[in-house]
Amino acid sequence: MIPPLLLLAWTQVALAAPPEVAAPPAKGPVPAMESAPPAQELQGIEAQIQATEDRRKRNQKRRRRLRRRLAEVEKALAARRAEAARLQRQTEELEAEVARLEQRQAEAAARVAQGRRVLATRLRLLAEAEPEIPAAALLFGDADPWAALHDERYREALAAAAGARIARL
Repeated sequence: MIPPLLLLAWTQVALAAPPEVAAPPAKGPVPAMESAPPAQELQGIEAQIQATEDRRKRNQKRRRRLRRRLAEVEKALAARRAEAARLQRQTEELEAEVARLEQRQAEAAARVAQGRRVLATRLRLLAEAEPEIPAAALLFGDADPWAALHDERYREALAAAAGARIARL
């Protein structure tokens, strides 16, 4: 049994409520779902879903292709960087070799200049001591200037050889 006071409260609440709430739920389909969507609408939705799936597949293929291409390009770039580093090392080695060769050339030039000064001094001394020995004989052959000072036959042979060499030139 329901207490009378509770029954009175329920009645007042039911009367105060709007008719939609107070009415019992309707039997049957919900108004928004009364009828199934038309076949064209379903086909359109399915076509949109299929188009979206196709785009997704194309994008995945494209991403895979681009990733492969990126990997190839990165590999080629790494190879070129390694080649550039190797060439840089070789360039530095060649620059060091050029510097060493230039130093050797400068030393050789200094030795040649010293040799020329010594030769010029010897030729001058020889010309002052024996004016009849041609200086060209000393320049064009392996003549010993000191032997030429002391040996008459050596001087004559030296002069003849120098004359023949000068004539050939």
